[in-house]
Amino acid sequence: MTMIHNLSYNRELYDSFSKFDKFYGFKGLRTFVALPLQKQLPLCLLSNKVVHDLLPTMKQLRVLSLSNYKSITEVPSSIGNLFYLRYLNLSHTKIERLPSETCKLYNLQFLLLSGCKRLTELPEDMGNLVKLCHLDVSHTALREMPVQIAKLENLHTVSDFVVSKHNGGLKIAELGKFPHLHGKLSISQLNNVNDPFEAVHANMKMKEQIDELALEWDCGSTFSYSQAQNVLLVLEHLRP
Repeated sequence: MTMIHNLSYNRELYDSFSKFDKFYGFKGLRTFVALPLQKQLPLCLLSNKVVHDLLPTMKQLRVLSLSNYKSITEVPSSIGNLFYLRYLNLSHTKIERLPSETCKLYNLQFLLLSGCKRLTELPEDMGNLVKLCHLDVSHTALREMPVQIAKLENLHTVSDFVVSKHNGGLKIAELGKFPHLHGKLSISQLNNVNDPFEAVHANMKMKEQIDELALEWDCGSTFSYSQAQNVLLVLEHLRP
């Protein structure tokens, strides 16, 4: 039994620790997947002991999916010990942040956080995830993204790109560093673009594999003439 490498199971409304305690000695487990994967489900709960005590012992994990568990409000710092992890799905959980140790997952290729409506920030050292290809932060509460996102030049899909209002933050021009983007892309907080000419460097016209694009400005309840001019100039230079 200890040679089992892959575990998937049907999620229940409450998955207690007793459902998984037999797996304590399974150090060679490669996948731990709660089914179904993507479909949003009603309130589902998972014992905290599974997340904080059991999973950190499975250091050979490549695939970990705990989506739709509303009882998950935080990710333990021990996540950084899952060095071989390639796929991490925490979509539709109630996490507010990821621990900085997440950035030790140098082999991570998929990070799925869609529907984490309480998620307000990503770790600053995201640039360490050099193999990351797919980042889904759609339908979250992110108002900023770490500037190190610009180092992830292997990204093929990124659901959202949030332009920073800070001088040292993530700029619209950094989109030019992702030549392979495809699928859906939302660019938000475009009102933070101070120099519309920066939009040229996003090189959107060369991203021919993007098939759905959303452009969002947050200009408040009033919309001045200068704001309107800025919107038009950004669009002119962005050439979506």
